[in-house]
Amino acid sequence: MTQPPTVRFRSLVSTSAAAVVMSTLPFFLAGSLAHEFRAEFGFSLVEVGLMSSAFFGMMALSGIPIGRAVDRVPARVALLTAVGLATISLAAIPTVATTFPVLAGILALAGAANAISEATTNRLLSEAIPPHQLASAVSFKQAAPAFASTLTGLALPSVVFFFGWRANYLLGVVAGLVLMILLVRSRRVPLGHGRRAASGPLRRPGPVALLVLTLAGGFGASSAVLAFFVESSVSGGWSAGAAGWVLAAASTAAIVARLFSGVVVDRTRLDGLGLTAILIGTGSVGFVLLSFEAPAVVASGAILALGGTWGFAGVFFSAVIQNFPRSAGRVTGVVQIGAAGAVAFPAAFGAIAERFGYAPAWWSAAVLALFAATLAFSARQMLRRALVDASGAAAVTTDARDSG
Repeated sequence: MTQPPTVRFRSLVSTSAAAVVMSTLPFFLAGSLAHEFRAEFGFSLVEVGLMSSAFFGMMALSGIPIGRAVDRVPARVALLTAVGLATISLAAIPTVATTFPVLAGILALAGAANAISEATTNRLLSEAIPPHQLASAVSFKQAAPAFASTLTGLALPSVVFFFGWRANYLLGVVAGLVLMILLVRSRRVPLGHGRRAASGPLRRPGPVALLVLTLAGGFGASSAVLAFFVESSVSGGWSAGAAGWVLAAASTAAIVARLFSGVVVDRTRLDGLGLTAILIGTGSVGFVLLSFEAPAVVASGAILALGGTWGFAGVFFSAVIQNFPRSAGRVTGVVQIGAAGAVAFPAAFGAIAERFGYAPAWWSAAVLALFAATLAFSARQMLRRALVDASGAAAVTTDARDSG
């Protein structure tokens, strides 16, 4: 029996969102529980910083082979694999991750799970959601992990206080097992079939390279806010509590941007890459404001910076898969190489801040965000020209066939 369009949309988006949330949960929990890890296992601050490197580094390294595989296997199998790997990671951290190399390896496994879930859900949505709803669907899906991380941050202290930090992972394991059972038993949600993906290099490699660099710049800049805003504000005289509340407000702005940017694209003539450029460009203005000292200016800067450079992901990925509909999983895997930006730039930002102070470091993030916005606009122009050229070539072929 065919589902009504609204039910079908909600089922697909909720399934995709749940899979992506599960695959990011090991990383979000590890970041939120870093203090407990340091207290119990003696991890250094450098090792805490390297946790994100393990997660995002594996996303970048595994993107291409995972993207190829995702386009060739049934989507249900790929999603079960992603959720299964994430659940194994959630179970392993509280039981065997007593040294940093083990923890890093487990987070790398979770990074591979996230790469699978992102590529699979993008392929699934591109195949099953009508074009006029695709940007909204992908944006809702991309907003889910950001929303989940915010809720996790609010709920963690109570769980840790009453039951200890390992209880958070136990709850995650239970959630993963429940989701796997639902995926196996699902009959209402159409999760696709394996298919023979196109071989050889992706078409239009120039724009793809620009898209990779756009993601690297956007993710790198947003990671600097997430990693250094509180420390920067405290060093400027703020209380840790005040800085934390502003960071929560900035994270909320990013969630709102992810949710509503897709709706804007679907209901207006603005395209996804154009809005991507606008959002990241707005974020660059926020980084400039972060270099000032006035608390109101700094708070506004944090909201603009994180709202723009973390809020663009939904419309960005919807634009990517709309431009490569026959290889959505594969192109997602390639573009996810840009996750390396979240590994590289925070280290550079920290070096600049340590040597020259936070103001020059925030300016460097502004330059990076502006560069990423320019690349997004350039990729948009190149893809538009390629579309016009393809339409012209098709017209010429048709005319030649008719005259013949």
